[in-house]
Amino acid sequence: KFFFRYAVEIHKSGLKSRTPRRSHEIDTSLTDFIEKTRLYSNDITLNRQICPVKRLIEKSLKGLDGGAPKVVLDCKEDAVLYCDPLHTAEVLNNLVQNASEAIQSPDGVITIAFDACTKHRYDVLAVSDTGVGMTRREQRDVFNPYHTTKTGGTHFGLGLYYCYNVLNKHGGFIKVTSSVGVGSTFSLYFPKVKSLGKRVCDR
Repeated sequence: KFFFRYAVEIHKSGLKSRTPRRSHEIDTSLTDFIEKTRLYSNDITLNRQICPVKRLIEKSLKGLDGGAPKVVLDCKEDAVLYCDPLHTAEVLNNLVQNASEAIQSPDGVITIAFDACTKHRYDVLAVSDTGVGMTRREQRDVFNPYHTTKTGGTHFGLGLYYCYNVLNKHGGFIKVTSSVGVGSTFSLYFPKVKSLGKRVCDR
């Protein structure tokens, strides 16, 4: 509720000074913000399906602008993951956006890799960057709600907390490894299932 009240106050505060074009931009941003806050704040209900991994990754990359770092995919064409497609794509989108913001060098790279090794209990999706990295203290707090090191009016520290909750709902987990000046890797662990059935993701 706090976030909805805050968003409304932001909207009201700009009413008197906005041009029509700026008004439209703010209204669009406000709508997107409210929808994302609702998605992050509501109880997570999963609709698990067999999802082509490349389709999930491609969906998560749509939010990157033309100046984003190079993205490298390490994933087989026919790789699939049993997961909720909506929430998993949003988790990837969060991690990709964070990786992009963490990279300050024009030569920076984001790598998205998928490992479905049959010897492991989990299928693993990992998002790595060659960004600024994090200290041990930052890594310890990174999944806490409202924790953020970013500046700006729309950074409330809910993104990684949401990612943590989504993986927890799947019966898996998320972990981070990072070194200052080297970069970070966020790994998503999804439990393997013996029989995937025939329901295939159509999103």
